[in-house]
Amino acid sequence: MKFLAVALIIFASGYTVADTHSQQSLLQNKSDKLKHFKKKLVIPDAMERKLESHYVDETFSIYILLPENYDAKKEGGYPVFYLLDADYFVHSLDHATSFNSMLPDTIIVGIGYEGADSDGTKRIRDYSPTTVVEYPNSGGAGNFRAMLLNELKPRINQNLNVNTEHETLVSWSLSGLFALDTLFNHQALFDNYIVASPYLAWDNYMIFNEEAKYAYSNTDLNTKLFLSVGELESVETTKAPFYAFVNTIEARSYTNLLIEDREIEGEAHNTMVAPSFNKGLRHVFSDIKALNLPEEVLKDYIGTYDFFPGVAMSVQLKDDMLVAQITGFNSFEMYPQQTNLFFSKMIPGLTVEFTRDEDGYINRVTYDSPTLGVFSGTKR
Repeated sequence: MKFLAVALIIFASGYTVADTHSQQSLLQNKSDKLKHFKKKLVIPDAMERKLESHYVDETFSIYILLPENYDAKKEGGYPVFYLLDADYFVHSLDHATSFNSMLPDTIIVGIGYEGADSDGTKRIRDYSPTTVVEYPNSGGAGNFRAMLLNELKPRINQNLNVNTEHETLVSWSLSGLFALDTLFNHQALFDNYIVASPYLAWDNYMIFNEEAKYAYSNTDLNTKLFLSVGELESVETTKAPFYAFVNTIEARSYTNLLIEDREIEGEAHNTMVAPSFNKGLRHVFSDIKALNLPEEVLKDYIGTYDFFPGVAMSVQLKDDMLVAQITGFNSFEMYPQQTNLFFSKMIPGLTVEFTRDEDGYINRVTYDSPTLGVFSGTKR
């Protein structure tokens, strides 16, 4: 089996800042949901190591998954994915990477706990950047980050053949807050960030302040950032702040930032993790920056394009994204690279170019695949 990886101080009017009681209730609800996950996972061919930290009074379980044909002398090393909440989600990242032949071989390093954390106390301690009164043990993110920087990463770099210029932090919920805090205050620690349903309400939405402070002194954010939220998550507590945060970052127009945000259709807070990892991995390994085209423009491309008798490509608009499907093949998402020119993160090297007639209407498409070749079709 193949193992692969994976400025507003307070946001816009109309959104309310949670009081301490509602914040505690929301966080407790998320902690309760964790109890439905398996507490410890057995992953075939994974190595488990213990790390006794001098920065955190904790023994961590470190899960290491290597490619099937791991080569200790491979030139350039392997991209490495550091997964938080690994006790719950090693299986999700493993599954997301094992069945995607389009991705290069990578190393997964999962960080979990030696003992069970059923009430989320350890997560709150390690992933929270600030201390809040209702959780006296909170605010330990700095110590946890020091463990990553000074204890875990040096051991991984010393003992495994890793590409230190392609390190990704993978996170969810409260660990997503930790990831964003790391991005704005210790950006160089990781090259890429996959952040699924981040818990933004912590300490009166303090992460908005951290982003604003970063933006005050910086115009460049040299990273790939993938953000996601579940369609079925609460609008008030999760989706509204999520989109406020995304809009804030996109409005900055940071140079060198490759950002993608996705709403995971039909999924809630816990069930959106696996599809988020799938989409996040594609983003991390894509070097093309997608344009943001308005929905009115994207609607121009909707239609069916005939290549030859019995074979056509249909194009639909779904969740603000074009989705195409050729007869007899799976559908794929298309991202605008330029006006009329699209690429796919699902099929590396693929381009789909639309042509307009003299009146400005889309009438043809050219599908250029590195595996299937070039096909031209006429719009019905």
